[in-house]
Amino acid sequence: MKKHLLSFILFILSTSYLTAQSSFQTWLNQKDRDYMAWKAAAEKAEHDWRSNSESEYERWQRANGITPSQQQTTQSPTQKPQNEEVVQQQVEEIQSEVVEETIEAVNGAARKNHKNWAVIVGVANYRDEELRLNYTNDDAYKMYAFFKSKEGGNIPEDQVILLIDEDATKNGIESSLKELYSQAGEEDAIYFYFSGHGSTQHLVAQDCDATVKPYYETVGNEDIPVVPGLVTHALVKKVMQESKAKYKFCIVDACHSGSLAADKANHSETIIANMDAPVQHYQNLSDIDKGEVFILSSKGEETSVEASSKRQGVFSYFLINALYGQADKNKDLYVTVSEAFAFTRENVRDYTDKQQTPIICGDFKNNLIMSIVN
Repeated sequence: MKKHLLSFILFILSTSYLTAQSSFQTWLNQKDRDYMAWKAAAEKAEHDWRSNSESEYERWQRANGITPSQQQTTQSPTQKPQNEEVVQQQVEEIQSEVVEETIEAVNGAARKNHKNWAVIVGVANYRDEELRLNYTNDDAYKMYAFFKSKEGGNIPEDQVILLIDEDATKNGIESSLKELYSQAGEEDAIYFYFSGHGSTQHLVAQDCDATVKPYYETVGNEDIPVVPGLVTHALVKKVMQESKAKYKFCIVDACHSGSLAADKANHSETIIANMDAPVQHYQNLSDIDKGEVFILSSKGEETSVEASSKRQGVFSYFLINALYGQADKNKDLYVTVSEAFAFTRENVRDYTDKQQTPIICGDFKNNLIMSIVN
């Protein structure tokens, strides 16, 4: 009985072994077929990659003027052709160099026979402590940095005057305007930037003394009240108009600065209406007609706001960012008057909940270039 039972068990084990062996062989054969299929697919993919890479490489050679004889000196026949990523990187590097050279050429042409002159004023620490502000001197420092940058024209030290706080007296401002602007030539541009207190007829210099009774002085056709430490709008306009400079920019971040526009045509709505119009590329500033531009931080009846979160006047903050390139809406590497003003106006009104509205006025073309983006 035991003998028969042992034989039966051996029979069962051998049958299970043969079944398992058959299943393993089936699995092995399937894996072998899968491997062969994968190998064939891999070889085809490698062939396709080589064909495409060679085609792309050849196209790159033609684009860069490399002849077959030159190819032998630049790449061994045994080397693998460069893949698409490498070729694309080289093409982008070449394009980048061309763009940089083009910008430099345009930048140089635009400034040929042309100089920029700037008087920049910022007053926060007034002699009268009740007049003290927080960030207006910072505004002036940042505007100065812009004019010293590539975007602002790299103005040399002898063509820019920076007046901060104690240096920004009435006499200091007026004498600087007269001295610097008298040097400007007929193809030049002059800039006046002021950040501080303002009234409907004056810019408030650091040495303002509001306790002194004013007297009246005739400037042009106007009788202007004169107080120590107050620079009249009429005098600023008169000095700028007397300069030989072809382009004149007056930028004021002060309360009631819009009153400077009293006798100037207001272009604000025209610029807003045409801000999407194509902008012509000028390669030389002499191609542009004479321009006189007043960009002012607020309407005559409004106050101008300082922002502690930005540590600047709201108007100056957005205008400076506009000039550095944020206003270059069409990405042509130029910031025009229309682009700079439209960007500044929109952002100032949004930030102040429409309590402050910059204005622009003067005699100019909307596509007059204010900065070149590098």
